[in-house]
Amino acid sequence: MEKTLATLVDSLHQDSIDVSDTTIITKDSVDIPVPIDSANNTFPDTVGTNNLHVSISGDEFTFIPSIVDSASSSGLLIRIISAKIYPCLNSRLNNSAFHSYANDRNFQMHIYDITQPGAKYCEEGEERVSGSTSIYPLDDGVSNLEVSVNGVTYKGTVTKTSNSYEIKWPYTTGIKFSQLILTK
Repeated sequence: MEKTLATLVDSLHQDSIDVSDTTIITKDSVDIPVPIDSANNTFPDTVGTNNLHVSISGDEFTFIPSIVDSASSSGLLIRIISAKIYPCLNSRLNNSAFHSYANDRNFQMHIYDITQPGAKYCEEGEERVSGSTSIYPLDDGVSNLEVSVNGVTYKGTVTKTSNSYEIKWPYTTGIKFSQLILTK
């Protein structure tokens, strides 16, 4: 974390203010070094109310698919669970939905990071984080799947027939599916 300057104004008309073991003599105003997270351009959370965005570097995710079926269409609901354990029971996974641009049967999604509540709102404990997404509606035939996480794109397919889904996914690390064949 680098330090930048912040201006401290003597609005209390005191002769000095103690800041981190350093006494600063104030006049009208003075610049003091303040730690700042330059990547996110944020100040440290001193009261525990700001959410933290935690990197998912080195984590792996399991996709747990289930069939969503209605009278007119069907598709897949996918629960996503991290392999790593994170602080705060109410931390959450930040991911996009699967999108098919121009209805071209190419579904893409991204996993970004973990949102961890500030200390004041953190539900004490640790566990794997989860999220969800869906591929809905999904027409009969073969569709391409792409999942991007930590700068790596994983690719596979899902084939839907009238009563079943077959996922072809060659990966056993990074992003993996818990089940590759689902039947109504």
